[in-house]
Amino acid sequence: MSTRSKNAVSTTLRVAIFIAIGTTFLPMSAIARGKVANDPAPQKELEPPHHDPQEAVATGCLYRRDKPGDFALTTRDAKLYYVESSTVDLAAHVRHTVTITGTFVPDKDTKDDPDKNHEVPTISATKLEMIRKTCH
Repeated sequence: MSTRSKNAVSTTLRVAIFIAIGTTFLPMSAIARGKVANDPAPQKELEPPHHDPQEAVATGCLYRRDKPGDFALTTRDAKLYYVESSTVDLAAHVRHTVTITGTFVPDKDTKDDPDKNHEVPTISATKLEMIRKTCH
């Protein structure tokens, strides 16, 4: 084979490799960038549902506090909530893992309960769902 023939084969082989790489990786990079010709126009992100800012939902372990009728809920991520309710039987679920649904109670005057840490939010429970009969 002459030098000229070898150069022609070498050039043809380079072009074939270039085309193979281009047709394989260029579409993949376009997909990675989110630019594909057949894709419809990008959709708007869905807005989170609008909730009442006072709505409260928390899951954790329900405990009785020092005073009768005082309860607290601790979540897995170590958040603490005081829980009160005139409609839900909280005492029946002490040391159970529960999901409490209700509303946040605005801070009360410290004269009402000087033992309460007013930095801890209070939930007035309207619904309780028992997840399990233990806290672990």
